[in-house]
Amino acid sequence: MESGPKLQQDIQSLLLRWRTYRYVYTADCEKMYRCILLDPEQQHLQKILWRDNIQDRIKEYQLCTVTYGMKAAPYLAMRTMQQLAFDDKTKFPLAAEALTHDFYVDDLLSGSHSIDHAREVQRQLIEMLQGAKINLRKWSSNCPQLLAHLNTEQINPTTIDFKNAHSTKALGLRWNPATDMFTFHSIEEYDESVLCTKRILLSNISKIFDPLGWLSPLTIRAKLLFQKLWLISMEWDDEVPLEIQQDWNKIREDLKHIDKFYIPRWIGNLYTSVEVHGFCDASERAYAGVIYLKSQNDNGQTIVRIIASKTKLAPRKNTMTLPRLELCGALLLSKLMTKVLKALQTSDVPIFGWTDSLVVLGWLQGHPSRWKTFVANRTKEILDVMPSSCWRHVSSNATDCATRGLTTSQLTEHSLPPRKGPE
Repeated sequence: MESGPKLQQDIQSLLLRWRTYRYVYTADCEKMYRCILLDPEQQHLQKILWRDNIQDRIKEYQLCTVTYGMKAAPYLAMRTMQQLAFDDKTKFPLAAEALTHDFYVDDLLSGSHSIDHAREVQRQLIEMLQGAKINLRKWSSNCPQLLAHLNTEQINPTTIDFKNAHSTKALGLRWNPATDMFTFHSIEEYDESVLCTKRILLSNISKIFDPLGWLSPLTIRAKLLFQKLWLISMEWDDEVPLEIQQDWNKIREDLKHIDKFYIPRWIGNLYTSVEVHGFCDASERAYAGVIYLKSQNDNGQTIVRIIASKTKLAPRKNTMTLPRLELCGALLLSKLMTKVLKALQTSDVPIFGWTDSLVVLGWLQGHPSRWKTFVANRTKEILDVMPSSCWRHVSSNATDCATRGLTTSQLTEHSLPPRKGPE
């Protein structure tokens, strides 16, 4: 079966854009797949065998709607929603824009800088989807006025979990509408009697869902552990060495306390004095980039918010020098900066790049043609996004902890941005 092209929004970009709105809401489409009818000529391709008990005769059915679990289901659903937006964009222009850009499969994450505009988008979305017999439900908002006109059955009073659309993550990002804060769902208990194999360990590590990299100082430890395991010659279902099991148990116990972290959703007023600051760093084991945004709150006070972070492990077979790893960190930061600037949807925002590597600063100050291939290719790509005039030296780097790893208690007490950082 053809899966079709990927049409769903990038979850990172969607969350970044959602953080720029002062007033936000979420909702989901009730049984979206079941609301989409397949062409009768295609329904025979979705046949199932069924009986209620063993004494009954087996019956053959064919499913008439898009079916969860089918390879093409996500594409068919998203393509239908895109067509709905196209067909009704004249009657519901604001809803068509939101349906195209503010949905992650069946989940809506939208908002506005004014309550009146947000309410109008909300009204158009409800009416447009009702025309397609799709019900928007489980509404949540940081603004009670956007929920006042809804029935109680349509409102979701609890925190919102953000999860990978094709997985059931045990450790996920959450948003509390009442406080307008992000937090994390602590990791579930594991069955100690289950044999810890290479396959199971990778499965457990992949349950850590941190789309914007806010837990990078913690998750880098899990990445490094699996890299260590990967270098050992063993099969997927072989039990991992005792030393690695013990290291994973420590990380797992530590991740139970991540619900202590709270991150404000709104990043502040983007129409006043705004600056974007990116930090990059590297160690012999990993390199990382992190971006902060300096803006103002409702009272005109300056605030600094973490936007996103990303880490990568240093190659273990083809080892690189530390300056080259620092350069890879700068490249990683420039790619992350591209995504962040696009999500902010503002032009001419001052951006700054900070590194503690004087070698990297020297490479970035010179023309790429002066350097050998490895350095030249990377400096050119970096400078296309962040010109040399953006770069500064900093003695204590905000990404240092993401290249070495911290425990939950260490990260809780850590000062970010760094005390010795920029003024």
